[in-house]
Amino acid sequence: MAVIGHLIGTAFRAFFRILFTFVLAAALGAGVTLLVSYTQTQQWPPTRLTEITAIAIAGLAGYACAITVLMGEGVRALLKTAKFAEKEALSTGNLIEHGVKAVEHSRGD
Repeated sequence: MAVIGHLIGTAFRAFFRILFTFVLAAALGAGVTLLVSYTQTQQWPPTRLTEITAIAIAGLAGYACAITVLMGEGVRALLKTAKFAEKEALSTGNLIEHGVKAVEHSRGD
C-alpha cells in the first residue's frame, strides 16, 4: 500500500513540475520571438503575423520542454519506486515472515 501512496505523490510532483516548465518555456519562447521581431523591424506593436508566430513558437517550446520533463520524471519515478520496493521486500520483518512460511510449508509435506 505504501508503494501506491509513493506513486501518487510522485505523480502530483511531476504534474506541477511539467506545468511550471511548460509555462516558463512558453513565456521565454514568445518573449524571444517578440524581441527578435522588434530588433529587426523597429515596430511596436508587432504585426498580426508576428503575434501568430510568437504563439506558435511559445506552444512548441512549452510542449518540447514539458515532454522532456515528463520523460525525466518517468525515469526518476521508476527508479525511486524500484528502490522503495526493493527496500520493502528485503526488510527484516518481510524476510522473517517468508522464512516462517517456507518452514511451515516444508513441514507440511
